[in-house]
Amino acid sequence: MNSDSKPGGARLTASKSANRDRSYVAATAADYYRSLRTWLRFRHANEIEAYAGGVGVRLDKTRMYFLAVIALLAAAMVLATILQVLSMSSHRGKAQSVVAASADAWKYSALQDALTGEGVMSASVVSSNRNNLDGLQSNEVSASLMIMKMTDGSTPVYFTVAAGQMPCRGAQTCRVMVQAGDDAPVAFDATVPSDGDSRRLYLHDNARFVEALHRADRIAVTVPLLHEGNRVWTFDTRNFSI
Repeated sequence: MNSDSKPGGARLTASKSANRDRSYVAATAADYYRSLRTWLRFRHANEIEAYAGGVGVRLDKTRMYFLAVIALLAAAMVLATILQVLSMSSHRGKAQSVVAASADAWKYSALQDALTGEGVMSASVVSSNRNNLDGLQSNEVSASLMIMKMTDGSTPVYFTVAAGQMPCRGAQTCRVMVQAGDDAPVAFDATVPSDGDSRRLYLHDNARFVEALHRADRIAVTVPLLHEGNRVWTFDTRNFSI
């Protein structure tokens, strides 16, 4: 008798078939699980890669924006510096123009003689050029001329430097060279005034100097300075009326 025809054999066959089916289902499920896990890993990896790539792109864009902002700030700073330099040059030019304009004009004042109490007139003019003195921290030193019209008709002449010292002291005489216009330079003796101000010189033979002022539109005065040597200051003497 075939064992399958037996009741016990039928149950055994059914049990084996059920076991095969379960094994197949389990294997299929396991394969499906492995495939799903592999697909999920692949997709996850792609997502991570895509995310990383997007972050990199965003980082690159952020870096580009940052560099662009830095470049714009640098350009703005350079532009501001250029504008500041131009502004300083403009102000310097204006200041020099003001100095030049004031140097071209005589300034007249009414003074009072301390001894006689009588009124005297004075005319002053600032040099149209400046000198750099090696022994001083302050550069561009100007000079001035003052001519006074006294009640007795005399016209004392004083030359003053804004900085520096004359080498002559007391009764010592300094030699000053004066050139009126295109004429040859003429020597004048000069001394420090009685108040002892070493920045000032009182020019002797002042009548001859005043006559040169009336005759010429420009006067160049060469004076010796202590530790500096001879320096030249030029004066615009047009419209002198004392």
